[in-house]
Amino acid sequence: MPNPFQQRASEYRRNEAEFLATLAPSLFRMTLDAYDDPQELLSKTAIFTAPPGTGKTTLARFFQYTTLKRLMEQVQRTSDHVYQELQDFAEERGFIQDGKLVVCGARISFERDYRELALIGYSLQRSHELMLSLVGARAVLAWRQVFQDAGIPINQVQIVPTPLGDARLEYLGGNRLNQIADRATQVEAIIYGLTASFIPPKEEELLAQLGGQFYPLLAIDGFKVDGQEGTLKPLLMIDDAHWADRAQHDALMGHLTLREVTMARWILQRMEALDAKDTLIWGQSAATPSTDNIQRRRTTVDIRMTQAPEEKRGAVRRSFRRAAAEIASRYMAHIPDLSRNGITSLAGLEIKADATAKQRELIQQLPEKAAYELRIPSSQVDQIRQRVYAYVGRQADFDTQTIAPAMVAILLHRQFNRMPQRSLFDASHDESLAEEVVVEADADVAAGAQVHLWHKFRVPYLGGLDVVADLGTENVETFLQLAWELVRLLETQEVIRGDRSTSLTVKQQHEALAKVGQRIVSEWSFPHAVSVRRLVDGISDLCLKRSLEPNAPLGGGANAVGIEQVAFSKIMDYPKLAEALRFGLGYNAFTLIPGRKTKGKLWTILELGGPIIAFKGLTPRRGGFVPVPLKTLVEMVEMIEGGAQ
Repeated sequence: MPNPFQQRASEYRRNEAEFLATLAPSLFRMTLDAYDDPQELLSKTAIFTAPPGTGKTTLARFFQYTTLKRLMEQVQRTSDHVYQELQDFAEERGFIQDGKLVVCGARISFERDYRELALIGYSLQRSHELMLSLVGARAVLAWRQVFQDAGIPINQVQIVPTPLGDARLEYLGGNRLNQIADRATQVEAIIYGLTASFIPPKEEELLAQLGGQFYPLLAIDGFKVDGQEGTLKPLLMIDDAHWADRAQHDALMGHLTLREVTMARWILQRMEALDAKDTLIWGQSAATPSTDNIQRRRTTVDIRMTQAPEEKRGAVRRSFRRAAAEIASRYMAHIPDLSRNGITSLAGLEIKADATAKQRELIQQLPEKAAYELRIPSSQVDQIRQRVYAYVGRQADFDTQTIAPAMVAILLHRQFNRMPQRSLFDASHDESLAEEVVVEADADVAAGAQVHLWHKFRVPYLGGLDVVADLGTENVETFLQLAWELVRLLETQEVIRGDRSTSLTVKQQHEALAKVGQRIVSEWSFPHAVSVRRLVDGISDLCLKRSLEPNAPLGGGANAVGIEQVAFSKIMDYPKLAEALRFGLGYNAFTLIPGRKTKGKLWTILELGGPIIAFKGLTPRRGGFVPVPLKTLVEMVEMIEGGAQ
């Protein structure tokens, strides 16, 4: 098996059993558990939109009929609990009932040849008819392949028509799958040949060859297999729908949401399938997305896989941590140099960072320097030191000599900000002026100290599997890129040095993660990547400046900026910025969180992606943001535009 960290499972696993062996149930739950009614996703047009690497194709392949059939066989053959968890999930989503498959899922990919139909020179209506006919033909052929792979002769598969579908079935070729599949083969050959020809035929000649439109989705309601009870509900999953141009996409959506279409249908696409308005102000009350209307809400379910509601982001992050751990373990089991020595998990990664002797010497001076400069009474210094050391002593993840002095220095600055101000030139030091200590040591202060120590003394802090998962930003491909660098280090330790340790120091991890993050950013080549990098640099600088303030006012610091939602609703007035943000969101540079309530206002949060956080030395903890006017972001983009001129 190829290295699974370097090849995406959904696209390189030909064998269903091999594919199932790489899956993590938590990953699917992270996406679908928010939709309590499974029938909603099987009765409406469900649109899954997300950046590359979030698991869209993996999700579609899992719900294919042949994959679920093989899953049920694996449950009977093996005792692996993951297979049972996957089957339980399929049952919860309504694909399996009473131990039988009731949904027949098939996947087609919206490849580039569909888009070429718009360039042939036919009328817009005709090119759309050809595109929809090709979708219908390939859908039928996909179901034919599904039944053949399941060992079911297609001449034994009867098509159950929609309420008005009897006549349509006769027109399409008959009420048996093999009959319609024969016609679908002809239709596909004619249309595909059209895209490959130098001189396309006249429209009249083409229509004569095709024999009219081929729209099986309007006629098929279900499948019945001879000798088996029950009816299978068809599910058509159209992957990579972002390849369609805007007019084609609208025509496809219009076709799938017709009342005559009763089968389940899922659209899976990258975020560039959306226009800037749909991408940036989706779900906000201040504006209605351009493609939204009453009919759309009744017939579609919009699923933004990386835009969980604010109140569910914590649960989604926890789910992704579980999924990341499962994926890493399953992938590491397929790396011979590690698996034969029992190294099949990243759970042993070090979390506690130790400073060098020289670094500790400098760190120990931080409290004394802060107390002297701020003229904090010694009684307060002692109280703060006691509170910090008591807190750190209860934490297993911190080295006391490294983290405690930095925490004391931060709390001294916080205490100073809450004391009555005295002249720094007052030489007197009256202990009677000492007031009650009003600051406490907690996880936020510790996180702030970690960021301070990295930027002042290069003491690393990014370590542990949970941190690696968090830096993945709920994106499987990003997590795998980060994790592979650590797995490679483990493999090097084992092969070259004979070290069978399952651990890496925090220093090794931090340096590796920062290197991967920098590489990911430098390799961006999507549209407006230059403007996105400029935004990333500008936002990172703002976050770092706020994070490194002596009193660490945001705890671990900021990794996002916030724009008042009223102001952000006018984003379309700045098309260059809107396009940069659109593609930045579409390729994991940012995450957009609308509607956060802070300081009596509603904010739209623009959060940096995990690789950027690792590269720039920011906190992976969520919540901290720097308020900025929209104009600040506009100027960042226009600066690079002006420089290009």
